[in-house]
Amino acid sequence: LDWKNGRLRDLNLIGCKLSGEMDLHGLTELKRLYLSVNKLTSIKGLDTLINLTDVEVDRNRLLSEIGDIGRLTNLTRLEASHNQLTNIGSLDCLVKLEYLLVNNNDLEYVGDLSNLVSLVSLDVSNNKLTSLGSLEKMNALKRLNVNSNNFQNLEFLSALPSELISFSYSTDQLSSFSLAKQNLQRLRDLKVMVTPEMQSIDLNRQLLYELQFQGSVLADQIVNPGPV
Repeated sequence: LDWKNGRLRDLNLIGCKLSGEMDLHGLTELKRLYLSVNKLTSIKGLDTLINLTDVEVDRNRLLSEIGDIGRLTNLTRLEASHNQLTNIGSLDCLVKLEYLLVNNNDLEYVGDLSNLVSLVSLDVSNNKLTSLGSLEKMNALKRLNVNSNNFQNLEFLSALPSELISFSYSTDQLSSFSLAKQNLQRLRDLKVMVTPEMQSIDLNRQLLYELQFQGSVLADQIVNPGPV
């Protein structure tokens, strides 16, 4: 594609059978980019478009990385799921980011997310992550999906954001799971995949009551509900 209009604000090419490499250099005024459901393997110049607020490049064949996304400080939504990404770069400057959806990739590391204070939804499921930094300061976070990773460091589970309403977690490396001491009064949807290694799930009684009657618990081993 030959871009000639540098004043373009919106670009929507969803499902247009694009393949190979796309070069976006020169689209300096672009604010919204939608390239989902194509066969792109590389996007050049994305990290130069500093006015971008929305980027959706999910369901392509993107390899390795998509540039220095951390430069896009106006970004509020990044959806890059269902690709083959191994790196998304440093995101700690994206304080306006509200939606980060990078599930179903080959990510082994996502860096420090603690500065993403505006983040509402985070999905890093179905990757190869071995750790996830502290989420405690992400007070806006409401939906968290960390299913199907290779976590070896589980410290992030010890202090989940109090505003969470939906949390999904599964691993075959955990023998017990506890939320009993956490203040998660807004949680309404808890999905914990029970594996043969899982021996106990520990919830406080108030949380268990709320989930049973206003949400869902996908688990068959819930024990020791503490006092309300």
